Amino acid sequence: MPSPFEKLQRYIRLESERGYDNRAVVGGLDKIIPWWEPEARISSVAEDTLQAILSRLRSYPKANTDTRQQLVVELEKLLDAPARLPRPDRQARPPQPKPAPRPERPLRNDRSSRPIEQRQSNPPPVQTPRPVPVHQPHVAAAPPPSHELLDQGLHASVTVLQGIGPANAKTFSSLGLNTLDDLLHYYPRRYDDYSQMKPINRLAPGEVVTILAAVKRIDNRNLHGGKREITEAIVDDGTGALRITWFNQPWLSSRLPVGTQIVLSGTVEMYLGRLVMNSPEWEYLEQEHLHTNRIVPVYPLTAGISQKQLRKAIFQVASFWAPRHRDFMPVSI
Repeated sequence: MPSPFEKLQRYIRLESERGYDNRAVVGGLDKIIPWWEPEARISSVAEDTLQAILSRLRSYPKANTDTRQQLVVELEKLLDAPARLPRPDRQARPPQPKPAPRPERPLRNDRSSRPIEQRQSNPPPVQTPRPVPVHQPHVAAAPPPSHELLDQGLHASVTVLQGIGPANAKTFSSLGLNTLDDLLHYYPRRYDDYSQMKPINRLAPGEVVTILAAVKRIDNRNLHGGKREITEAIVDDGTGALRITWFNQPWLSSRLPVGTQIVLSGTVEMYLGRLVMNSPEWEYLEQEHLHTNRIVPVYPLTAGISQKQLRKAIFQVASFWAPRHRDFMPVSI
């Protein structure tokens, strides 16, 4: 398992690659302090080094870009230092006294020529002085948290997460998400690969696809004497246009004004010789997914929760608890 210093180095490296935008960690780089500091203390790092690292992490969010770059350089130097510190059980021991040299014994091939007195009175063996044992002070490391304590932490309410209050917690509860453990085991129903999206001009009837497009036109109209309302939109991705239809959702015309960029997922159908998509799932396009070609999880939702909100909550839980959660899979596998 990576050491706490290797973990922090990864975040620092990612922060550098992102141009010091303070988004390598959800909520800011200083948000890793609550879980990173205890791990670092268990690793027996020097206190002055630990405090220097924590001080720079706390000041990072409020610093400008140039100062953040300097802080990253300083953090990298500090994180390299603990790896070179000797561990308590590997410290150099004092030199031990060398044993006294043994006297040379006469050659055995001429025993008959030695006097009888010499053969009968051998000198007593020389006692080699034993080294005086040196007492090494034992440095007791703090025990790692037990699985029982970790399991208790996972039973905490979702309200401990940033951005989830009592009102939002009720909405999460409607999905069966009441604790951190519920979020950790809430799995997506599919993934959208933003690097493999299909353009509209290459769609074919019967395909289940996800597309990125902008709303060019949208309006509502009544069917069957006003008993049913239909919302029709024309979306365009630069390669072609596609007609989208939703039934009995008139509020969409106000939520999707012209120019809005959205992600649509559904089945492509043919109607009157034109390609259409009926009642597709949709969400607002997050530019960071598009720019980084990310593979994005898509979760089952309910009214009042967006994909972005749910992804953020699950990311907070997974990034903190996954390295600490008990793995029931054997190490050999």
